[in-house]
Amino acid sequence: MTATNTPLVSVIVLSYNSADTIEQALDSVLAQRCTFGVEVLVGDDGSSDGTQRILRRYADRYPDAVRLLLSAENRGVQANYFDCLEAARGEFIADCAGDDYWCGTERLQRLVDAFTAAPQAVASFSDWQCLHVADGSLTDAAPRLCRNVARGEMLLPLLASCSSPAWHLSASVFRKAAVMPDYERRRDSLYCNAAYACEDLQVMAALADAGPMVYVPGPTLVYRVGHAAAITSASDAGRAARFALSSLALVRALAQRFGLAAHPDVAARIAVLCRFALSQAALSGDSGLARRAAGECGQVSGLPLPTRMLRFALSVPGGPRMVLALKTLKSYAKKRENR
Repeated sequence: MTATNTPLVSVIVLSYNSADTIEQALDSVLAQRCTFGVEVLVGDDGSSDGTQRILRRYADRYPDAVRLLLSAENRGVQANYFDCLEAARGEFIADCAGDDYWCGTERLQRLVDAFTAAPQAVASFSDWQCLHVADGSLTDAAPRLCRNVARGEMLLPLLASCSSPAWHLSASVFRKAAVMPDYERRRDSLYCNAAYACEDLQVMAALADAGPMVYVPGPTLVYRVGHAAAITSASDAGRAARFALSSLALVRALAQRFGLAAHPDVAARIAVLCRFALSQAALSGDSGLARRAAGECGQVSGLPLPTRMLRFALSVPGGPRMVLALKTLKSYAKKRENR
């Protein structure tokens, strides 16, 4: 990797309590063989597990390549990511989460070279692999459209995808200039809005709307999944419900913006998010969260009857406890059945 004060590519690496995995992530980035200048921007979101000590060691070892943006407190992934994006000096942006890692040593060169053949492209994107933490197995994953796509063509797959993303931002490289105009217009209302828990969907929607994108075959990222193999505690269920409600709000906002709110595939994803949010809110045992989920899902029209019934049950006095009891009994009966 060639370090320079005028990098062509800025690599954003986000970390939060990533002491067990951050070295693998950074090593995979620093191992890239490139013909252009690269900077590595590492944003740490107030880690308390020794991650920042590791990051300082890397910054000392690679002073011309690694820049640290260390927070003393946990502010959330949005603030962490967009602070790094604003600070990035490169024309192109790549990223790698602190618990993932890149494939091989040529992946960054390949994704950047794709712009030479497609100079109008705003992003290049590729396949990835999922590393299942529970058993260490790897499975291949691919974008919904494994080909070059025209402007706007990836918006529907992006907003309608349920089980896997339409494409993975960390398996991509994009032009910073393709995102920043929209970011500057909608910074507070969309990108840094605390009501939306994630940062990547907004960026991906902006890219899909900004111009064509070019597909580069082959995996370029290993993405860890299943950090918690199952949601087993009330606190886990509560976090899952809150994230689902946040995702629901963001998908609805983006679908409205791009005129896709009435599309049946987007409506199906919204219905899945509602069902999941309501179920997890019930499992959490938090009556306030259950009422919130019932209220927010009540704003969605056309939900399937079982979801509407669940929403109603959570909205009435004593309903959340009743639903939780029924779900507990159902889970117990299923376990007995499988013995």
